[in-house]
Amino acid sequence: MSEILDSYQITLIALTLEQMRLFRDDRAAFASNLGYPGYTPEKPNPDLAEALPVIIKQLEERPQDWPWGTNWAIVLKAEQTIIGGIGLHGLPNAAGEVELGYGLDSPYRHRGFAVPAIHLLTGWAFSHTEVMSLVAETLIENLPSQRALQRAGFIPERVEGGSLWWRMPRPVQRG
Repeated sequence: MSEILDSYQITLIALTLEQMRLFRDDRAAFASNLGYPGYTPEKPNPDLAEALPVIIKQLEERPQDWPWGTNWAIVLKAEQTIIGGIGLHGLPNAAGEVELGYGLDSPYRHRGFAVPAIHLLTGWAFSHTEVMSLVAETLIENLPSQRALQRAGFIPERVEGGSLWWRMPRPVQRG
């Protein structure tokens, strides 16, 4: 079972339950399992660290929902290394919306890699007819992430607490 999305610059690899467990427990084994043994991962950011047990539990309880609720490794082709992760927070809800989240390892931030990763995963999501829109949350002060979402086609929707929420509606099909 594998799901891989490709662009000229990056590859997204949907992580299996086993790979998510390795990511949590043994980063060197995780990198080797994916075929990138030279990858030296950072500690996951606090949001991902908090989400890991939830992601793993969802994959254990609802394996049929994979790859909706998993993390996708972002691989930079030029360096053949993993530079971060992106994912959808489960299946679309009754309104057809699904939340997107992503993060890049610090050496790869501010270098334009988030936008192609967002494009790949939003394209995959919209290939499923039940998806009507994608939403994303950024901290008000996280201007680089806001710029990435804007460049990828998201529109700011509302401020809630210390967060700015973004939306990307399903593209209109012409023809």
